[in-house]
Amino acid sequence: MKISKEDLDMADDVYGAILTQAPTVHRLTIWSLAAFFMCFIIWAYFAELDRVTRGVGKIIPSSQVQIIQSLDGGILQELYVKEGMKVTKGQIIARIDDTRFRSDMAQQTQEVDALRANIIRLRTELSNVLVADVDAWQLQVKIEKTQLQFPEDLNTNSPQLVARNQDEYNTRLNNIENQVAIQGQQIKQREQEIKELTSKISTLKSSLMLVNRELKLTIPLAKRKIVPEVKLLKLQRTVNDIKGELNALLLLKPKVKATFEEAVLKRREAVFKYRTDARALLNELQSKLSRLNEA
Repeated sequence: MKISKEDLDMADDVYGAILTQAPTVHRLTIWSLAAFFMCFIIWAYFAELDRVTRGVGKIIPSSQVQIIQSLDGGILQELYVKEGMKVTKGQIIARIDDTRFRSDMAQQTQEVDALRANIIRLRTELSNVLVADVDAWQLQVKIEKTQLQFPEDLNTNSPQLVARNQDEYNTRLNNIENQVAIQGQQIKQREQEIKELTSKISTLKSSLMLVNRELKLTIPLAKRKIVPEVKLLKLQRTVNDIKGELNALLLLKPKVKATFEEAVLKRREAVFKYRTDARALLNELQSKLSRLNEA
């Protein structure tokens, strides 16, 4: 629709003139926006709010106002500032009662000292209880008793702790020594059994050789009736008895030897277990000490 200049001159106001001059699409857009705002105003007037809060405040930069906090809670012992006071960087503003902290610190120090003492003891045990890979079973296990060496601060500050670890050190070494000694006696018994068995076998072999020789000499004499046949039969029975006893001992020897070797292995395993347990405990205590030192 084209509007003439005369129509524009007859418009009531400027806004009407703009609407009259604008295209139809633009006029519809403007009226839609006007209707939307009118609906919003009506809704805002009649709508009810759940809660209305009003207050007065002012904006203060965070660099000027700070919240006083403590990483570790405690009882406030003394306050050096008042609300609203200005403070400077590094200024002491409060003091917290350090009784609990001193107690915690003392407890942690005791725990650290105990760990240090146990670690020293276990290291010394591992260095004094050794297993060697040699053939002679008497030389496979070596146990020594050296004096525990504690730092001066432990000897001075924790003499009871040092004494307890020294006693435990002696007790543990005495126990493993006794266990190894008992197993050593068992090994010696098995070893003696092997020696006795070997000696019996050797004696029986010699006896069998002599009886066989006598039997060979007696057979022709018995055929010629020079020697009674009864003696020949007796010699044959003796040969059979010796052979039977010798065969039984030869079969028994591997079993006795296996028992001896098992006793040697048990002795070694007892020391290996002692060292394995001590090593595991040492690693655990070292890890715990590292965590406490890093805390």
